Amino acid sequence: MLVRPVAYLIPSTILSRQGFKLEPQSIPFEEFKAADNSFNVVIMSQIVEYVLDINEWISKSQKLLKPNGMLAVALPNFDNLFRYLLGTNESYVIPPEHLNYFNGRSLRKLMSKHGLNIEKIEWTSKVLPSAIGKLPFGRIAMQVLKPLIGILLKLFDILHLGIFVTVYARKI
Repeated sequence: MLVRPVAYLIPSTILSRQGFKLEPQSIPFEEFKAADNSFNVVIMSQIVEYVLDINEWISKSQKLLKPNGMLAVALPNFDNLFRYLLGTNESYVIPPEHLNYFNGRSLRKLMSKHGLNIEKIEWTSKVLPSAIGKLPFGRIAMQVLKPLIGILLKLFDILHLGIFVTVYARKI
């Protein structure tokens, strides 16, 4: 299997080198060159929220995918419960770094617009105790809720209020 990582950010480069023993191309995705219909899978993890032209990236990904190829996109969920509680103080609402904000519905619409069929959307939550401490009464909540945190986060995910959203879309 051929894997060709394109690392847009330094942490991705380090992960590719150390974790997967791969040497990523350190170029913007807009400049990445490959033949159309040449990839089975394209993964965009925690990157599209930084992209200036999201339609260009999804369109390019769709062209790169072979028929029945899969695009996986993971990013912060704009509908997460913490954003509702904290508003613009939520840790993933960080303009001007984050230019794009998505939830399950808007990701479904974006993929459909580019001829990609949604196979699955999933919500996942992982929270550091320090993040809960930022909530109103967070320190008290942490002591009281610590045993229930995992259960609560799973409930948030089931209700589509999880911190991250991942969409898996197949080229039609």
